[in-house]
This record gives sequence, structure tokens and C-alpha cells, in this order.
Amino acid sequence: GFLGKAQQQHRISQEAQQLAGARVRHLEEKSQNMLAENHRLQQKIREMELEQSAVLEVQDKSEEERQSLLSRLQEVESQRDSEIDALQEAHSRIRSLQNEKETLSLEVEAELERSRMETEEREKELREA
Repeated sequence: GFLGKAQQQHRISQEAQQLAGARVRHLEEKSQNMLAENHRLQQKIREMELEQSAVLEVQDKSEEERQSLLSRLQEVESQRDSEIDALQEAHSRIRSLQNEKETLSLEVEAELERSRMETEEREKELREA
């Protein structure tokens, strides 16, 4: 009857809440992983820049050595560019995940409010009955 339907709606509402909560936690975990990756990439870029300046200091040695270092420097710069691209991609993904998380939070709040209103409505109907 009516009470069974109310209990079923309450259960569905709870399940929706749990699902949304799990999705938010999953997104938070992904966001944390990306922040860690981001930090690792920034550290690697700093290391490469140090390596690059060390390479530049040694650059005035013999021509053969100089050629070898220039080649290594190009590798380092290319690798650094790739890391910077990856870093920008990670930043962009983090922003996207944060937006997704905010959207989910709003959906959860709306669902909770809807559920609360329905419960109040049912309680009112039960009191009036």
C-alpha cells in the first residue's frame, strides 16, 4: 500500500544518495591521483631544468663534447615540453573533474532536498489521514 510505496521511494532515494556519494569519492580519488602525478611532473621538470643548466655550463668544452651535449639538451627540452604538455593536460582534467564533482554534489543536494520534501509531504498526509 501507501506505506510500502513510501518505503520503496525512501530506499530508492538512499540508493541514489549512496551511488552519488561513491561517484564523488571516485572523482576525489582520481583528482588526488592526478594532483600527485602533477606534482611528480613538476618535480621532473625542475630536475630537467637543473640538468639543462648543468649541460649549459659544460657546453664550452671540446667541440665533440659540445655536439654531444647539444644533442642531449634537445632531448631534455623535448622531454620537458612533453612533460609540460602532460602537466597542462592534467590541470585541465583536474578542472574538469572538479566541475563534475560540483555538479554531482549539487545533484546529491537536490535529491536530498527532494527526498526531504517527499518525506515531509508523506508525514503530513499521514497526519491528516
